[in-house]
Amino acid sequence: MKNWMVLNMAAKKNMSKTAQLARELKTALEADLDLGRKMLAALDAQTEALVANDPHGVASLERKARALARQQEVNDRLRTAAIIALASALGTETADDMPLPPLSDLALGLPLAEAKGVLALRTGILANHEKIRHVNDRNRTLLENALDCVRTLLGAIKECAFKPARYGTNPNTLTPATLYINQTV
Repeated sequence: MKNWMVLNMAAKKNMSKTAQLARELKTALEADLDLGRKMLAALDAQTEALVANDPHGVASLERKARALARQQEVNDRLRTAAIIALASALGTETADDMPLPPLSDLALGLPLAEAKGVLALRTGILANHEKIRHVNDRNRTLLENALDCVRTLLGAIKECAFKPARYGTNPNTLTPATLYINQTV
């Protein structure tokens, strides 16, 4: 009877440690989801700035997106540490040269309430990631179209500038036009 009580106490202690580690992981995942939502909002605003042809707005939103990406890098390290700690507590092998265990695998060893929370956050993060990818693709297309337009306009200007002048001169004595471009910024 005494051995059973010792085993039961050890199991409860291990479960509370696992639940605590799962809560730490959930905190990191919640931060991931929050940062992802902020990134999505910034990218949506960037789309609006691109459509409105607002280069200053695009640049400002680009800086905001870079700051969010830096925050995400910090949170990635916290999330990785939480996953490694939880995996170790669950008896899953982790090493530097191995990929992290998937959250769906870790959830199998968690209490039901904690597993549901982790999997719900995982689903939210994946859905948000897909939205970010879609908006990023749309913004890339808008930028590529704008760049093509600028290239076409510069090509037309260059073509016009290098054509020899034909008005009021003898066509047999035409000389190529001289083009001066101010390249200062």
